[in-house]
Order: sequence, then structure tokens, then C-alpha cells
Amino acid sequence: MLELTLVMVIACIVLAVAAPSLRGWSRESALRNAADDLVAVTRLARAEAITKCKTYRLCVPAEGGYYLKVLEGTVFLPVSSDFGIPAELGQGLRIELAKDVVTPTESRVGLGQSRMGYGRGQAGTDQTEQMCIDFFPNGRTEPAMLRVVSEQAGTIQIACASPAEPFEIVTAGAGY
Repeated sequence: MLELTLVMVIACIVLAVAAPSLRGWSRESALRNAADDLVAVTRLARAEAITKCKTYRLCVPAEGGYYLKVLEGTVFLPVSSDFGIPAELGQGLRIELAKDVVTPTESRVGLGQSRMGYGRGQAGTDQTEQMCIDFFPNGRTEPAMLRVVSEQAGTIQIACASPAEPFEIVTAGAGY
């Protein structure tokens, strides 16, 4: 009985020591999942634009999340699937969008080399236009860089360096 009690005490001490690091792992996992989901949505938008011969738009509203729209005539309308509804980001996560700032070199070296900072309302004049990325029926995309930011777990950058390239993760947080 004494041995069993001793084993239980040791197990509790080990768990108490490991628990704080598990909290950080959970935050990093949420950041990775959000970045992977965002890359998947960009690939879906590009594929749908090509397949359906329509321009698709990925919108990143200031309130958070992201969603897809499709050009119907002269107006962009939310797509009729779940992707037309703003995706919920995890707690403490946000997405930042920078357009017209990515070159192939910058996407590889990271944020410090870009010509313009990240944030909301920094590219163009129309607020709606600034927060969106268009995917065209010919397979081309507006070059842009997205950052998925977590105050606790770091930042993951996702970039499309040229109109012919897909979006991809170019720099990852500590846990990627």
C-alpha cells in the first residue's frame, strides 16, 4: 500500500510540473490549426474560381475571422456554403492582411523586409477592398501576405508571392 501511495505522489508531482507546458502547447496548436485552415480556404477559393470560372474573394473583416464571396454579375455575394459565413478564430487569435507588399524575397525573409506594415486599412482607399484577396478564373491571385497572430503563441505568416503561386506558410511560430 505504501508503494502505491508513493507512486501516486510521484505521478502527481510529474503532472504538476508538466501542466504549464501543456497550456502553451494548446495555444500553439490553436495557432497552427488556424493557419492551416486559412491556407486550405485560399486553396479552395483558387480551385473554385478556376472550376466555376468566377472570381472569388477571401474577406478578412476587422471584427475577425474570414469568409468567401463570389462575383455574381457585378456584385460579390457570400458563397452558399459554410465558407460564406465568417469563420470563428480561436480565443486570442487574429488575422492581419497586407496587400501589394510581397515579393518572392520578402516572403522568404519575413516581415522586416516588407515595404508596408500589416494591419487594417493600409492598402488602397476602399476599406472593403483592403480587407479582401481576389482569386481569378484564370488561376491567378492577388499577391498578399496574411499573418495569424496569437499574443501568447507567436505569429505564422502565409504568403502568395506572385499572382501565379498559391498561398503557403512562409514563416511559422515556435511550435510549428
